[in-house]
Amino acid sequence: MKVSNIDSIYYDKLLKFGNVIPLKIRDNPQEFLQNIQVFDDSWRQYNPNKDIKRKGLSITSLEGKFEGPDLDTIGQSQYDESSFRIETPAAGFARKWLDPFKGSVVRSHVIHLEPGGYFPTHRDDFRDEITTMRIFIPLQNCNPDDGMWFMLEDKALQFKYGRSYFINTCLSHTVFATLHSYFLVMNVEVNKDTYMTIMKYMSK
Repeated sequence: MKVSNIDSIYYDKLLKFGNVIPLKIRDNPQEFLQNIQVFDDSWRQYNPNKDIKRKGLSITSLEGKFEGPDLDTIGQSQYDESSFRIETPAAGFARKWLDPFKGSVVRSHVIHLEPGGYFPTHRDDFRDEITTMRIFIPLQNCNPDDGMWFMLEDKALQFKYGRSYFINTCLSHTVFATLHSYFLVMNVEVNKDTYMTIMKYMSK
């Protein structure tokens, strides 16, 4: 018998405020990108079974290392988003984004889309009960005028760099870049604490 996840109600409660919610959680994106240059040798192909121009730098992983299955497709594996909750050394430079969700941050990584890199149209979750949600932080070249399109259904999203955004990625979406683009994707567990964090930092 399936046990209902009562925390999933908080995802539905968030959607009353919109599918894209800007948060007052921010940091300097260029300083972050400069700091993580010490890990330049630790970037790995995102979904290595797919020939797409995109790489990832793990912020959390299975064992706190840059190696591991966290950048692979996990939908067909033994893992889920919550399997990857141990911080890598790169997390130390992302404290202002991570700490408001302390204890609930799971599979998270920086993505580098090279020119021609993309995420094909997809939905992140099809389940009735949503256990994790996406927090998106644009770092460099993440708006249409800058060479990247984040299409949420038929709408191209516009971002302020270094700011955190809740995005309802259960909706159909695609991302593609014509220039080198960088962004951080945080997966955060859905529970009362993370709901209250978003309510606290929601832009009025």
